[in-house]
Amino acid sequence: MMKKYSLFYIFSIVIGISIMNGTLEWLNIPTYDQLLEMILGKPNTLNRVIAITSTGVLIYIIIEGVPKLKKI
Repeated sequence: MMKKYSLFYIFSIVIGISIMNGTLEWLNIPTYDQLLEMILGKPNTLNRVIAITSTGVLIYIIIEGVPKLKKI
């Protein structure tokens, strides 16, 4: 069973990423995919696996960390 707010967090992350991409491009700040390309270089299989894994870990930390911050 999903946690009470997990779906809300996932939707807010997706909406936030889509809004942030336009804002970051407008301000000439590198977006997440551009940042990954700067760090990892040209896309290949290994870089994609690293990028997908790090993104999954980042999303997991955000989803698990937000309820703990509310309790403080």
